[in-house]
Amino acid sequence: MFRDLSDFVLDFPFEQYNEHAYFGDDVDVLNDPTSPCLAPVPIIYWQNDLTSLSDITKLEQIPFKFILLTGQSDYNAPALYRSILINPNLVHWFGQNSDVLTSGSYDYQDKFSPIPIGVNCFDHAEALHAFYHISPPPKKVNLLLVNFSTMTNPILRSPVKEKFCKSEGRSSQFAAHTKCIDWRGYMGKHRTIGSLDEQTNQASERSERALMKRASFDEDENTRDEVREMATDIMATPTTKLTHSIRLARSFRSSLIKNAHNLWLRSVQYVEMARYKYIVSPPGHGNDVHRTWEALMVGR
Repeated sequence: MFRDLSDFVLDFPFEQYNEHAYFGDDVDVLNDPTSPCLAPVPIIYWQNDLTSLSDITKLEQIPFKFILLTGQSDYNAPALYRSILINPNLVHWFGQNSDVLTSGSYDYQDKFSPIPIGVNCFDHAEALHAFYHISPPPKKVNLLLVNFSTMTNPILRSPVKEKFCKSEGRSSQFAAHTKCIDWRGYMGKHRTIGSLDEQTNQASERSERALMKRASFDEDENTRDEVREMATDIMATPTTKLTHSIRLARSFRSSLIKNAHNLWLRSVQYVEMARYKYIVSPPGHGNDVHRTWEALMVGR
């Protein structure tokens, strides 16, 4: 992972992926005793965010040579961060969601290299692993699949969807060959549009309910041990802290169910994608999208 290749991490959504990180005071690299252990030109990882003005200011003013790695963000780069690009100490910038070509930032092509967004080991790996163990693999019997949301980047995505999907009062030349899903994301529900076997929907809902039930009660041995320890702690907790401990226990249980639910949704999506010869994948918030790379990985 790019973050783990870096000498310094300026920002990363650790809590989103249940990681725990200790953040010390700002490091004075020039006088820090660990500096001899670092590369002569250290790598700095940053989750680029236009709202993180303090981070941008730091990167603008870094007084030593450095390499910048950016990712885990929906913001395109580097056009929105010209003030960082002109820092003479920036040796090179490797970043996801490149807009060098689309924004006309040709002056900085020699200073910026795009890296693919690919798939996320936190979000996609487990479901892909499950998909690769399906035998026999799904056959590509259908032509076109549209499974993106127009709630993201509607100005660009809505016209694309209209070209492929039939909507009320409007037909499409590709509708007869396209399955369209109004994808609401893994944290919500998605609604199918157009002709889809109703029995398949009902079967999927039954499977989902069964999986959710198993996720609630059939955790693996390590998880059961953690639940027992938590229950023991709750019984020994003073009354003043009992409410907080119960909330933690409920949060832990909810997290198990949510993770199993998201894994199920992704696994179903990969099986569905594998049955299609083409996946329509326009840009989202950023120029690059995971869907493109997921399609390549399930396409075999």
